Amino acid sequence: NFGGRTLDGGMAKDCAPSPGECYMWIANSSGGVWMTRNALDTDNPATEANEGPRWEYVSHTFEHNAIGAIELDPNDPDQNTVWAGTGEFNACAVCEIGVGLYVTTSAKSKSNGTYGWQGPLGEKHFFGRGIGDIQVKPGDSDTIFVASGRAVRGGSNTAGGADALTPGAPHFGVWRSQNRGRTWELVNQGANALCTASTPHAVSLNQTACSAR
Repeated sequence: NFGGRTLDGGMAKDCAPSPGECYMWIANSSGGVWMTRNALDTDNPATEANEGPRWEYVSHTFEHNAIGAIELDPNDPDQNTVWAGTGEFNACAVCEIGVGLYVTTSAKSKSNGTYGWQGPLGEKHFFGRGIGDIQVKPGDSDTIFVASGRAVRGGSNTAGGADALTPGAPHFGVWRSQNRGRTWELVNQGANALCTASTPHAVSLNQTACSAR
């Protein structure tokens, strides 16, 4: 809990600290995006008050709370541009698929009850999948890379069993946008060439060179 006090628990999938400041954003696997303005503060357990980080829930406008990745745009000198990817990249009985990406250019400011989030973006390519990583190209905020994975919506009634073949879900791999998320291109699936001639199901079932090994 970064030196603060908490009455609740959760699993944080990613974090984005703001360089030179005390802001930090956390991607919670099933609890949305949270922000603190005093991430480096520590709590004194001898006092009743909490002097540690104070966290704010900032993803009120998202379609759901499964967050797999978060990225602070390294090119924004004010550290106000934040990307969040939905859907948990892992396969587990309590995981949830995603709906796409969200982005804000006013991450530190609450206006009209929101933090300026736009999205979901890239629904055609990310709905039904989990986003495990987001990278904004240094020196070029227009170029964003996103790593998507199979993701799972729930599990079977046997321990460790899961259905990864989400009907109608798109291909997964590394996607690139060169226009701030308006359009996307699949650029890598883990092999020398893309496997889009095969179905996503075939890739999931380990039947292609791009299948997970």
